[in-house]
Amino acid sequence: PGGENALRLQHSLDVVAQSWGIPRQSLSVVGDRYMAFYFAIMGSVSWADSKATAIKFSPIEKKEILAIIEGLDPGIERIEYGLGLDGLITDPRQDEPLAIFQLRNGETGITQESLPHGTLIIDATSALPTDLQKFDLGTLPWCAVVLDATSWGGPRGVYYLAINSSYRWNNPFPTLNAS
Repeated sequence: PGGENALRLQHSLDVVAQSWGIPRQSLSVVGDRYMAFYFAIMGSVSWADSKATAIKFSPIEKKEILAIIEGLDPGIERIEYGLGLDGLITDPRQDEPLAIFQLRNGETGITQESLPHGTLIIDATSALPTDLQKFDLGTLPWCAVVLDATSWGGPRGVYYLAINSSYRWNNPFPTLNAS
């Protein structure tokens, strides 16, 4: 059954990559939502030769994201971008820090129509593939995307983490091999 399971995993990754328009080689499966966000955020803010100086987020982020942001190095500026009465983000700042971007709010159903400025960590855990496909990932400055299989009727407890190989990302856990 091990070989069959490996084939199922590879097929799953191929289907998710094709459906979401994400490069297949960037995808990994993670069994915990908090861990997926931890990898996405912490791996994006710290890397071997430099460090992010600021991170933007909205006031309606998931509790896991807010907890990770709270635990960041105090030297990283936290910038909260606004939300209009319609639930859409307002990001008047033109600077380029990391920006956590919730593509669709699972409680309100509001799907964002524009992107914040900066390199994106995309929370697509409540989104459908069509939500992400309206933005061309090939031209966007993104470093990580987190997907939740239950948002499109998949199994519970299966999360996909995409890491953009064009951006520096560092494994936030102690490891003997940093690549």
